[in-house]
Amino acid sequence: MKKNMTYKEAVFVIFRMWHLVHKYRLRFYIGFLIGSTSIFFFRFLDSFLIQEFMEVCVGGNQEMVMQSLFVVSAIVLFGIIVYPFSFGMVYTTYSLISGEAKKKIFDKVFRIKQSYIETNYSGELVTRVTADFNDAIQLVAYPVVGQGNPFALVFAIVMIAVTILYKSPILGAISLALTGLNLLIVGYMIVPLREKEKKTKEITGKAAQNIVDSLSGAMVSRIFGLKSMLVERYEKDTDEIYQNNLSLIRQKSFLNLMVDTQSFVSFIFVCVIGLFLSTKGYISVPSVIFITTLQMSLSNYVRQLSDNVSEMQKYIVGAKRLFQFFDAPDEIERAEQAQPDYNVGKAIEFEKISFRYPKTEHSLFENFSLTIRNSECIGVVGGSGGGKSTLMKLLMEFNEIDAGQIRLFGNDMQKYSRSQIRSFFSYVPQDCYLFDGTIRENILIGKTDATEEEIRAAVENAYLSDFIDSIPEGLETRVGERGNLLSGGQKQRVAIARAFLKNAPVLLLDEATSALDSQSEEIVQKAVERLMANRTSIVIAHRLSTIQNMDRILVIEEGQIVEVGTHKELLKKQGRYYQLYSM
Repeated sequence: MKKNMTYKEAVFVIFRMWHLVHKYRLRFYIGFLIGSTSIFFFRFLDSFLIQEFMEVCVGGNQEMVMQSLFVVSAIVLFGIIVYPFSFGMVYTTYSLISGEAKKKIFDKVFRIKQSYIETNYSGELVTRVTADFNDAIQLVAYPVVGQGNPFALVFAIVMIAVTILYKSPILGAISLALTGLNLLIVGYMIVPLREKEKKTKEITGKAAQNIVDSLSGAMVSRIFGLKSMLVERYEKDTDEIYQNNLSLIRQKSFLNLMVDTQSFVSFIFVCVIGLFLSTKGYISVPSVIFITTLQMSLSNYVRQLSDNVSEMQKYIVGAKRLFQFFDAPDEIERAEQAQPDYNVGKAIEFEKISFRYPKTEHSLFENFSLTIRNSECIGVVGGSGGGKSTLMKLLMEFNEIDAGQIRLFGNDMQKYSRSQIRSFFSYVPQDCYLFDGTIRENILIGKTDATEEEIRAAVENAYLSDFIDSIPEGLETRVGERGNLLSGGQKQRVAIARAFLKNAPVLLLDEATSALDSQSEEIVQKAVERLMANRTSIVIAHRLSTIQNMDRILVIEEGQIVEVGTHKELLKKQGRYYQLYSM
């Protein structure tokens, strides 16, 4: 069961968000300081002016009138000059901080561990870096740090209470007691509001994931008639959001009612006691009016504080969820401690490695060993969940081994930087991801500074030239989101052209032809064979016909190599490979 966020945690989240202003801290804190004192400044000025004029009216001293006007005018002029400046200071600083925070989010996307991305819903992650960010950034925006912010209201409440206490200890004590009761009510009811806001965030993320699923799986949902089920699921989430928000509104309304009632009672009580004390000569009438106007403001500020603090709960929850994204584990980059020997006899060596996925009881690999010679072509087959794709992720260090050693081109993997390691590999998965852009831009990912001759050679080698020449815009043709404007075979060949351009020493193919029709598979297979020539290659295959010419074929089941040999050798054994081939 998740524990509720405490006040200490909420304050920590606020100050952590404020740490983002470090680069602009001077202008931020100047604006915050000025903005946070403005409310008390002007309210004290109002009450002081009324008291002065009442004193003049009672005493009839004309000289006192001029002195009061001079003092008040000087104070007003100071406020007019200084306080609008704080607005601009806070607002411009907020804009700068917002831009910096967005840069930090985008930078985090490239540093975060791949395993974290794979184990979290995309809709949830998108919600954290969009909606949660928009809420979190308000903690450094004008509603929270400008004039009228919760801290300004607390400061005004404290200063007004101290002023009343100074003017009349009796009325001050009464005012403090009643205001303290009001603040206790606010404090007691804030925690449930924060939990409601947290629940709203969680349900919103879930609803966002339903939209992502509906858009990404539109074709599947229409073929299988899933509209009713998906609509029902989404309506259930939105109804839950509605009910939660309705409960939130009720709680906020009840809080406002309690605060308003208590504030009204406090004001009336101070007025009555003040007038009673004035009749007994303990305090002057102007002083009573001064205190009651301050008490009226005090009650109003408590109401505003309850509203602002209620609204802040959404910002705090959003910030906490955003920081959970920031706190996700990063890929720790290492310094380059060695250079690869591309001519070494053994390109890849797994030496007694062990690996277990988080939240699983048993290791997928336990004391697993494998050596792949330089320029050797290896086929990998086996049942689902046996560890074939995981083996490739371990090579590219998207997952990290728990024990053992992986050696690449003569050195322990740990002696290379992650960017070095990934430069060793060209990776072509079953579902190649193409960015929304042109065919040229997607091919250039393999080598951003490639010449036109190199691009054309990659296109030729990938058997893509006939397609390119047959379309009006050629290489400038847009591929659409995820390459959806191209066929499966065309996408694969673009990915292969990208791999040709990268020209990495090791090729990793993860069932690159399993989802293609026979004609597309034949073309892609020819491109793959060209790509594998004179290159260390590891090919995960679903269709075993595509790996018959491999130097070796490994059969991996439950993280163990159960058979190894050539296609003919394995068929003669009539073991697990024979069973897979006969299916």
